[in-house]
Amino acid sequence: MLQDSALDWRSYVDHLTRAHGSLARLALRVERARPEADAATIERGLRRLRQTPSGEGGKYGRWLLAIFGLPTEVEATIRWMGMYHTRFSDLPVPLCLDLIRAWDRPPVSESKGRAWLELGRASCALRLREFETAVAHARQAVLGSARPDVLAEASLVRAFAAQHRRRYEEVTEALDAAERATRRLPAGSDEAVFRARHLDQSGYNVTHPKSGPPDLSRAAELYEAMPTDPPFSACKRAAGLAYVAWRRGSPAKAARLAGEAAQIAGDAGYVRLRVGALGLLAHITGDAAVARRVEAIAKSLGDAELAARAERVTRTTSR
Repeated sequence: MLQDSALDWRSYVDHLTRAHGSLARLALRVERARPEADAATIERGLRRLRQTPSGEGGKYGRWLLAIFGLPTEVEATIRWMGMYHTRFSDLPVPLCLDLIRAWDRPPVSESKGRAWLELGRASCALRLREFETAVAHARQAVLGSARPDVLAEASLVRAFAAQHRRRYEEVTEALDAAERATRRLPAGSDEAVFRARHLDQSGYNVTHPKSGPPDLSRAAELYEAMPTDPPFSACKRAAGLAYVAWRRGSPAKAARLAGEAAQIAGDAGYVRLRVGALGLLAHITGDAAVARRVEAIAKSLGDAELAARAERVTRTTSR
């Protein structure tokens, strides 16, 4: 349906027309939901809407979105762009932002699906270390949608940003909100990944406390509780346990687990996860060559957050 371009009003009306057999039948279906207008008037309105593909949808556009929502494949695409744990985040940041801009137009921008575009921008802002901007986009997302996956994603974005800004009370509040939203998700791969991300960020929270030593025992419990499938979760689990083993003075075990995390990420095609796992491996082993590779990949992605982590590893291994 979409061919080579993002959705516009013309392609949206054409899609609904095909689904109902004709524009007249589509108008009759709308009339049943909006009896204040007759089918003939609605049909004329839909013809006008189709002739202005890039403008505002007006009354008839709002009606179509309220009755039918976005096409399934469009919803899947923008949702993929809005979740931090998809391979969309493996694309260079400038390309991610270009793709989001291409979709941020009517009818998507007038639908509840726009929340995913806001979350996609939030993820890009995290990768650029623009934490205030990320939180602003996350808050805009939840204003437009109360879906539990939107709430979970937005809460995890806020927790990530708060952790980097050392706002510990905000971290706790955001992680609690993410957990509540995740519990509302149906069982499945996305639920497992959201659960894994919550546990992973909770593990980071207890290993980087506001004061006092890290709680490695609690961190181990959290990482052990992460699902071993899908691959995103399995990689994060292995990397978290590698960090705990390293901090406990077991470098051989830590290196094995970090290598396992890198292999899982590589086999699944997760570039950023693999870079993170290799960076941890270099940190554990002191391998300067691996650290330089990690830094080069991070910079090629235009990913300031990943590059900052890689630079820290490079400094450590070059001592």
